[in-house]
Amino acid sequence: MEQTHEQLSAIYDSIIDALLVADAENRRLVRANRAACQMFGYEEHELVGNSIAMLHPPEDLEQVYRYFDAMAKGQARSAMDLRCRRKDGSEFLAEVLANRLTLGGRACLIGIFRDVTEAREAADLLRIQRDLAASLAAADDLHLACTTILKTLRRIPGVDISGVYLFDQATGGLNMVCADGVPDSALSEIGHFAPDRIFTQMVTKGKLTYARPEEFGAAAVETCQRLGVKSLAIIPIWHEQRPIAALGAGSRRQDDIPVNSRHTLETIASQLGAVIARLEAEQAIRDAEQRFFNLVEHSASGYAELDPQGRVVYVNQKALEIFGYTREEALRQTYDSIVDAADRQRASENWQQTLAGAHWEPREYKVRARDGSLREILLTAVPLSLRGRLVVQASFLDITERRRAERALGEQESRLRLLLENLPDMVLICDQNGTITYANHGGQGITKEQLLGTVGAKNLLTPEASRVALDSLSRAMSTGEIQVVEVEDVFDRWWLSRVVPLPATDDRREAMIICTDVTEQKRASQAIAKEQRLLRHLLDLHERERRMVAYEIHDGFAQQITAALYNLESFRRLKDQDSKKASDVFNTALSMLRAAVDETRRLISGLRPPALEELGLVAAIECLAAEFRQRHGVEIEFIHDLETEQLAQPLETAIFRVVQEALTNACRHSRSPKVRIELFEGVDKITVLVKDWGVGFELNNVAQERYGLRGIRERARLLGGQVTISTAPGQGTEVFVELPLILRQTESD
Repeated sequence: MEQTHEQLSAIYDSIIDALLVADAENRRLVRANRAACQMFGYEEHELVGNSIAMLHPPEDLEQVYRYFDAMAKGQARSAMDLRCRRKDGSEFLAEVLANRLTLGGRACLIGIFRDVTEAREAADLLRIQRDLAASLAAADDLHLACTTILKTLRRIPGVDISGVYLFDQATGGLNMVCADGVPDSALSEIGHFAPDRIFTQMVTKGKLTYARPEEFGAAAVETCQRLGVKSLAIIPIWHEQRPIAALGAGSRRQDDIPVNSRHTLETIASQLGAVIARLEAEQAIRDAEQRFFNLVEHSASGYAELDPQGRVVYVNQKALEIFGYTREEALRQTYDSIVDAADRQRASENWQQTLAGAHWEPREYKVRARDGSLREILLTAVPLSLRGRLVVQASFLDITERRRAERALGEQESRLRLLLENLPDMVLICDQNGTITYANHGGQGITKEQLLGTVGAKNLLTPEASRVALDSLSRAMSTGEIQVVEVEDVFDRWWLSRVVPLPATDDRREAMIICTDVTEQKRASQAIAKEQRLLRHLLDLHERERRMVAYEIHDGFAQQITAALYNLESFRRLKDQDSKKASDVFNTALSMLRAAVDETRRLISGLRPPALEELGLVAAIECLAAEFRQRHGVEIEFIHDLETEQLAQPLETAIFRVVQEALTNACRHSRSPKVRIELFEGVDKITVLVKDWGVGFELNNVAQERYGLRGIRERARLLGGQVTISTAPGQGTEVFVELPLILRQTESD
């Protein structure tokens, strides 16, 4: 029995749960194991013989005795969240499981005590976070949301003061939005932090900090001493890789903020970040809507929205001015009540086409204003789904005066003919084929009658001038813009010709050509003209190089930004429905934005690659190949026999860009495991070959907006070269470029 007693005692003392045995009648403790002594901070002899009252706060004893008696009678087996008191006066919550037993012939109660303080605190913190999330989801005011957060922080153990700061993107400082537990006298000290303050620098670096005041400098120590703060927390809030706000908290009771409280602070900070981002986005939407409203309402064109039945639901101020209605009167109109009877049938047919999305081109209609006057408008109508309902957006110009002026112009044509007959300049009217249909008079060596019915550009001008004249005529007809050219005739006379397109009549297109004899001026200004041609050529080179950069931006940076935008829009839709999927979409968007930043840096440095200046063309291409190997994991072989080191800079740049664009296309689209680059120098030309063994493509099916191949062709054409692209589905792709060999010249050359 002694051996058994020792074994049972050993087991009793080794149990990790606190065990207490109390007399069921007098409520005095009989036994306490080692875990119970550690939990309450007493030695066993201090507990045994004393009442259970020593283990609980006096104000809870009535409840404790009630639980004890119920357990002693077998009416209860447990008590939840019972407040207990240690020897040092600190308190904790315990879960108690009890059972009756007989010990030494007396009825006793054995209780198992478990400390559930941390578990309950964690549950309370989770409830706090859940309740706060529900409140913030409906918040539409930033200050109100911050105030709600600060009220919540009061419930977090270890947090006595707190404040919310917004990051000033312009100055780089932090400005307080609101604070809790901070006296007014201290607001001036902690209401703003300049960019050079430690607090601001930690937020700018995204550094999450829990520390004592002395780690923030002497000024922080002095302020915290006045506030009685022993420990601080700084939680940066970032959005889209930039700081937007910060959450600050302090404790007057503890030297370190508890771990559970830290987790809750960080969660609340992330919720605040989401609220700030959402409110900023909503404000941006409201700003965009306001800008659109201002643009439409104050537009120089009339604008209206109509429902599918043709009823007017919105008009801008210009539309009211055109038709003379008040806004209330306009909203009672339909399109068929406005359109003149002569155009009503055509308008009805066009309305049905518009609703079906079949035709959106501008059309002219005669309409009736409120006073009955007839007006002519040029109208464009587009169907649009707006908040789940179909509306038709109609924008129109009042062209009444324009048409009236055109008719007046026709009436004065005879007067103009009389004027033209007496002009010293030769005035010709030609159709779109260049056939002369009118001449005010003849010129040297030819009469007016001989000019009519002939293609003057072919019969009267030199071959080169004939081509120039016909090209300018074609441009004037197609663009509607005046063209000015100088041409030489077969009589060795120079003519300054202004090709003026005339308004089209039915399907007939004509242009008026005003020819001024500038032979003497031409001969006197040949030197100036030569310099002007050189300047024009340089400007053309500059403009084309800018176009190349535009092509690269379109195929790289713009597409990455667009894809990131789509992912962020998906994130906004999914964030309240599927947080996991929303997180994946958001991370994808971040990756695309980072790629866009890298692409931007590449484009900026790529205007004239530094490697060309520092290492030369061959080394620059080798660096480019190494970069693509590392980025795409593709085997890239570079073969060359370039002997000339002093190539002209435009030629070096063109070759480098051609190789770069071809490599980009191969690595991005071909799915080829290998790419070969060949660069060979001939007697008077340089050839470049970029070949892959990938999926290939149909060359004729490449979309016009794809600028990669167009960029290669444009660079080659600019330097007088040629490009041959060989490809087919499943057959890989070869890009072969021939360029003239141009050596670098001295500054004088």
